[in-house]
Amino acid sequence: MPAPDLDTLFDFENQLEENFRRVFVANEIKAFTRLNAPADFQRDTPRVEIKVKLGAAVGHRVALCPDGEERRDMFQFQIGIMLVTIPGNTEANNVIHSRYRARVRSLASVIAQRSWADTVNWPYHAISEPLADGSTEPITKTEDGFEYSTMIYSGVFAIRRDAWPNP
Repeated sequence: MPAPDLDTLFDFENQLEENFRRVFVANEIKAFTRLNAPADFQRDTPRVEIKVKLGAAVGHRVALCPDGEERRDMFQFQIGIMLVTIPGNTEANNVIHSRYRARVRSLASVIAQRSWADTVNWPYHAISEPLADGSTEPITKTEDGFEYSTMIYSGVFAIRRDAWPNP
């Protein structure tokens, strides 16, 4: 499906964040990005917050775009997935965060492979290789009443061949 315009196609950070959010929501994990978070989203727990950081272009180039220009079509990226839960006062409640983290990690391990076939949640881009698990940092902040884990992944994504807008 062609993107409506080049600005939409090249809005990589927002497009990728929204793609990941839709996949998490489809798997019954509350997920927010900076564009879709309502004013009171901090009340929703457990949840994930998603942020994408664009990296360098990689070697592949489209030989010729529909507008006659040559452009790069593969890029590195990092995604930060912050998990937020409310810590419990019992051992059983405290297990909730680690199980939630495991669920998110399990889903992240297959998102790349699924992105190629999933043109509903990934209409313009697809992840080119399995995500590389970078690090996980769990933190409990009792002063604000939440338990956090930030999971960092890196990968490479590509613009789909049929996503280039018509000139």
